Amino acid sequence: MTGQRMTAASRGRTSFNPPPRNPRKSAKGLPVRVLCLHSDAVLIHFVANRSQFDGSYSHQSPEGSHEGMFNRPMVAGVAGRLGRCVFASILVVWLAACEDPQPPAACGAIPQLTINAGEQATVTACFNDPNGDMLTFSVSSANTSVATASISGTTVTVTAVAPGNASVTVTASDVGGLQGQQSFQVMVPNRPPLPRGTISSITVQAGETESVDVASYFTEPDGEALTYSATSSNPAVATVSVSGSAVRVTALAKGSTTVSVTATDPGGLSAMQAFASIVPNRSPEPVGTIPDETVDVGDPITVDLSPYFTDPDGDPLTYTARSSDRNVARVTVSGSVVTITAISKGTADVTITATDSEGLSATQSFESMVPNRSPEPAGTIPDETVEVGDPVTVDLSAYFTDPDGDPLTYTARSSNTRVARVSVSGSTVTITAIAKGTADVTVTATDDEGLSATQAFESTVPNRSPEPEGTIPDETVEVGDPVTVDLSPYFTDPDGDDLTYTARSSNTRVATVSVSGSVVTITAVARGTADLTATATDSEGLSATQTFESAVPNRQPEPVGTIPDETVEVDDEATVDLSSYFTDPDGDDLTYTARSSNTNVARVSVSGSTLTITARATGRATITVTARDPGGLTATQRVRVTVEQGNRAPQPVGTIPAQTLNTGGTRSIGVAQYFTDPDGDALTYSATSSNTSVATVTVLGSAVTIRAVATGSATITITARDPDGLTATQVVSVTVQQPNRAPRPVGSIPAQTLNPGGTRSISASQYFTDPDGDALTYTATSSNTTVATVSVSGSTVTIRAVATGRATITITARDPGGLTARQQASVHVVSSAAPDLEFTNVTPRSVTAAPGGTFSVRFTIRNSGDAAAAATTMRFYESDNATISTSDREFDDDAFAALAAGSIRTVTYDITLHSNASPGVIYVGACLDPVAGESDTSNNCSPSVQVTISSSGSPNLRFKGISPRNVTVSSGTTFTITDTLVNNGTGVSSSTTLRLFWSTDATISTSDTQFGTTSTVPPLDPSEERNATGNIRFTNTSGSAVTVYVGFCVDVVDNETNENDNCSQSVRVVVLSSSNAESAAGGPVIEGTGELIVSGGKELPQARVKGVIRTTVEVPKAARREPPSGSD
Repeated sequence: MTGQRMTAASRGRTSFNPPPRNPRKSAKGLPVRVLCLHSDAVLIHFVANRSQFDGSYSHQSPEGSHEGMFNRPMVAGVAGRLGRCVFASILVVWLAACEDPQPPAACGAIPQLTINAGEQATVTACFNDPNGDMLTFSVSSANTSVATASISGTTVTVTAVAPGNASVTVTASDVGGLQGQQSFQVMVPNRPPLPRGTISSITVQAGETESVDVASYFTEPDGEALTYSATSSNPAVATVSVSGSAVRVTALAKGSTTVSVTATDPGGLSAMQAFASIVPNRSPEPVGTIPDETVDVGDPITVDLSPYFTDPDGDPLTYTARSSDRNVARVTVSGSVVTITAISKGTADVTITATDSEGLSATQSFESMVPNRSPEPAGTIPDETVEVGDPVTVDLSAYFTDPDGDPLTYTARSSNTRVARVSVSGSTVTITAIAKGTADVTVTATDDEGLSATQAFESTVPNRSPEPEGTIPDETVEVGDPVTVDLSPYFTDPDGDDLTYTARSSNTRVATVSVSGSVVTITAVARGTADLTATATDSEGLSATQTFESAVPNRQPEPVGTIPDETVEVDDEATVDLSSYFTDPDGDDLTYTARSSNTNVARVSVSGSTLTITARATGRATITVTARDPGGLTATQRVRVTVEQGNRAPQPVGTIPAQTLNTGGTRSIGVAQYFTDPDGDALTYSATSSNTSVATVTVLGSAVTIRAVATGSATITITARDPDGLTATQVVSVTVQQPNRAPRPVGSIPAQTLNPGGTRSISASQYFTDPDGDALTYTATSSNTTVATVSVSGSTVTIRAVATGRATITITARDPGGLTARQQASVHVVSSAAPDLEFTNVTPRSVTAAPGGTFSVRFTIRNSGDAAAAATTMRFYESDNATISTSDREFDDDAFAALAAGSIRTVTYDITLHSNASPGVIYVGACLDPVAGESDTSNNCSPSVQVTISSSGSPNLRFKGISPRNVTVSSGTTFTITDTLVNNGTGVSSSTTLRLFWSTDATISTSDTQFGTTSTVPPLDPSEERNATGNIRFTNTSGSAVTVYVGFCVDVVDNETNENDNCSQSVRVVVLSSSNAESAAGGPVIEGTGELIVSGGKELPQARVKGVIRTTVEVPKAARREPPSGSD
């Protein structure tokens, strides 16, 4: 600063220009007086006065006045010297020769005030008047929308109106109108909105909209207007929109979603509440009308029901059908197709019910009509021969039938009434012969609706036959001595026709016959008797017969071949037809007897020619068989019999315990211990479920695996079968229950910042929920108890800050069944007066861009410390993993301005990819260089943004070929399989999961049994490969070798061209049984464990990001705090 310029005219005299009316102030803010010195010594008149400039120094002259001489060095020592003009900065000097009116001056500075909206603060104004004038005061605010000010005496009252900054100026005026001013800053900090109460859940029908006014569920401590936004956790179930404070929920499909409502004040601070929105299931609905159907018996029809029902929620429907009259029509349903089978004529109403997956249903009915059917012939009415004078009757009911069971009436007609006439009574037709000849008789059967059927048969009135005359006597004929008989005396013809004769022997092995004219010749062949039948035939072929006996004397029976030996099992029987092993030369009937040499081993009995051997005990016996003819002559044969032990059926052993499973679970039972075979035969096993909608069952060797499908009960029937097909069964009762479900986290616990010694309480119950409504208990741990400790009382978690640093608090919620959920809260303990820069948010977290493309990323940085952070550098990095650090590839940087304590700054950058960037996935982020005195530099890097560099086309994952293809291992031995997964599509695949499966057949699919660990497969570029390795171990306690098949499957990725080739070929694995062949009761027979490893792949290309351009910087949300003005 500069005072009036002085010029030295001579050593004894000094001239000067008078000072201005309002003198300049010094650096310390005190008035400066210019002393005009006329000689080397100055007479100074001290007036009683006190000058305060910093509140710590005062001076009082002696009583009255005092004169003293100060030479220049003394004056310079007191006031300092510039040329020949001296500036007095300590004492207020009154010099009559240079007196001039001076304005009031402020003493000291008023520090910045921080006041919450709606509150007041007071300060005291301090001014001195160099001339001792009386002062008056006024005050004004530069921004009355932020703060207003009033003054009473020297007390200034400041009232905070709204968040922001304002400058308040106090003006002191003396009686001459001269003024002095003093200004100070007022900061009204912005406070975030707060939730109020809880928003109740709502139920909205699909297609409808419900509105919730959320204004009453938030409060703004600064009284500012809030704006609202909302999101739905499941937009497929319901979407949300906001108008003012009204949140409108529009239901789209059944299910539930969480609506998160955010209230934001004008400064960008916010609070959130969430409520559940439930879209209930809706019943299926009929579509149109199912048309009536006409169904003929024997010709079922089918109707596809799916066009006649719809489900507004798109649920799959199941169908059932019921007939009102099962005697007319019966119905069955397969899938959505109903089959109507006609039983008999009439009508029946068919009622169809369509049921959705939650049991809601809709019905439709239609009529099924079965029409009348014509009667039908049954077989063929045989032709009839009717003698004159001897009518014939035929019951027609046996030759017609009505498919509908209708009563029939009959009529008949003769084609020639001169030969035969017909009449009908009921169902009987009577045919009366009139004269020799033939006539066709046509019969008609008619039902009660006039439909008919006909049959025709021929009626013949015949010529009369010759008749026997007397009796032909029996003859005894010796072998080799034929006998002749004249037949003409023994027949006559009533019509006088000439007769011709024939003869027949009933047993040509005993006697044969020949005829010449009317003479028959009898020739004996072998002993026995034969009936000889003589026939006399007239010219029209009618005949008469007589029979007489021809006897040939007896001869002894003879053996034929040898009866084979027999092997019979104990308690079994064997039969032998003895007639094959004996013959009688005379053809006599033989009778048989038999005798056993050892009845303890085998007993025998004979019925007719059948020999029955009954095995009683193991051993050998000889059976003697005798054949005897009617004359008592005999022949014998012997049979050797060996008796062995036979097969016996398997037997149950004990009882298989009842099984209780949770839905989706499986249980394997080794059933070999529950059956035995008395003969030691190897058994095979099968199993069935009485209710496959509750539990299904599969069998592998002696392992029966039960899979729980849905809650309920079922009976599993297990059958053991020996090699000869004999069986035994056991049953297992299975109960399937809903498992306990684990608690779930709700939202996230905000990060906590505390000072050492401070505490913070969190209500854990608002961050957890239990889907079963169970009461939860809570525990908590600290990752670093030297930084922060934690204690729990009920649902209240109390954090106590110990020392500066960071710790993670893990809160565990546990239900009565022991299932748990966890949430974590980061705790930052900071000391006072230290900056701490940290990234609080990055959006978006993932983007997709083409090579050469540009995308925007918004970084939010907060100074969580208690001191301002100096300006620093923000650097940008590209990484091949999701963690950003300063060791990654830096591709750009930008200046980052100083940030006041507690302030937040949001900066948006456009990031551009190189035009030749290869497709794939990379991660980008930013780090801030540490600033001086920063309390924690571990949080100076942002979360990452996943960048998918797209390419044209779609991915397709498949396995190239598994190795080995066959393995034989001992139980409990680890073996390794490998395959190569390749993306042979034209686009980049998204990240996916690799899994292990085992099967009982050679085809691996995701419907087989998954086991072992899983492994993450990173995104793959086209033609990029990854190696899949599985280290597998099976445990087999079945008692015998078991064959299974193992392989890999990878989950389907987005936009995959072929989702059906995501599983590998299979490896055939023969697992030998362990030495302990018996498994625990109800325990698994074969179990598999496995470890998956994904390896290989190419390195990410370097420098795929080109650079950044800063597009926007948002003003920090809290004003920067400056040091007090006027401080040294």
